[in-house]
Amino acid sequence: MRISRRTSGGRGEYEISGSLADGLRAADLENFLLSFEFPEGILIHTQVRVVKQGGKLRMRMMDVDIQVQKQLAATFMMPDPARQTAALGAGEPVMQEGAYAVEHIEIDSAVVIQSETAVLRVQSVIVLNRSHLAHEIDLRERGAMLIEVWNRGNEFPDEIASLLEQHAAAVRSSHVDFATQRIVADIQRLVFERSADLSIVYSARGDVLVKLADALHYQAPKPVVVVEDVDPEDIEIKKRTVKDWKRWANARGPASAKFKQEVRRAYVSTCFICGAYYPKTPYNTTPGVDAAHIIPWNEYELDEVFNGLCLCKLHHWAFDEAIVMVRYESGRYYSEIPETAENQILESDVDFSLDLLRKDLGLIPAERLPTVREQWPHPELLQMLTASY
Repeated sequence: MRISRRTSGGRGEYEISGSLADGLRAADLENFLLSFEFPEGILIHTQVRVVKQGGKLRMRMMDVDIQVQKQLAATFMMPDPARQTAALGAGEPVMQEGAYAVEHIEIDSAVVIQSETAVLRVQSVIVLNRSHLAHEIDLRERGAMLIEVWNRGNEFPDEIASLLEQHAAAVRSSHVDFATQRIVADIQRLVFERSADLSIVYSARGDVLVKLADALHYQAPKPVVVVEDVDPEDIEIKKRTVKDWKRWANARGPASAKFKQEVRRAYVSTCFICGAYYPKTPYNTTPGVDAAHIIPWNEYELDEVFNGLCLCKLHHWAFDEAIVMVRYESGRYYSEIPETAENQILESDVDFSLDLLRKDLGLIPAERLPTVREQWPHPELLQMLTASY
């Protein structure tokens, strides 16, 4: 038995047909409300009724504001599907928002038939676009992925974590509606905006659940040599090792994204060195400041705010390249250009714009520090970074 899309009148209707191994026929479900039992214990009361119209058994919404295929998509965090064939796109991935259709919902068995409700077990759906006419979605696999993303939602930045919690609550309530669909759309938008922080490439029209799962399992390669193992005399190797570590530290999926969020929040999206305030606004979806790690140190957790600095794009680059350093002395923080860096740069290119960098350097005003003292840049970490160069 299956629920299938029919292109009647170009609008796209959903009809139920066929029979089950136990002898239950689609015709036996006329006037019943449908509920779906999915893998991972997910149960959805669709509030869609089977009615006969024009000799066909069709899906009609009762006390719900979205159609059955959209409920399924919202439940499993799939892109919003189209009904009309004219809207379908082509190519891969097949599931892109508004450019694919749920062609068949495959019904494996009837769990309960009572009163006005039929609970049907569904373990797979068939989706398509113009170039892929039968792409199967295994809901057992997708359900397991969904549960993992829900259970580990707190590993993502707060806004995404909150939406994942809302999505889980909506689905577990067994009532999926337009509000649930909006939650999925908001998750798509935020993941698109934060994709660089999450170390993923994501199009806002794509399959966000797969990308969230990818982020959870992202493993960036660590530098092959750690700073402590490099001979103090091998200055150039130490420099490359520190840069390698910083690249690794800034590309570790949701843990890195959460660290960046916490650092930006602690510094109120203000550059520690120059004081530039570049927050996210309705116009720019990402802040203009970065969270820069200071250095790894075995005694500390790497993703604590005290191992980070909030820096604008210019000063993040200069800090990572050791053109600008930060030091701690007698309870105060200073930014400066190291003498070695200045000499080597000017020897190679006298027109290098060191003066533009120098104008923002010196004593860091106390108001640029986080309000929580424990989040201030750790002096020993700054000292270790200086020693690395």
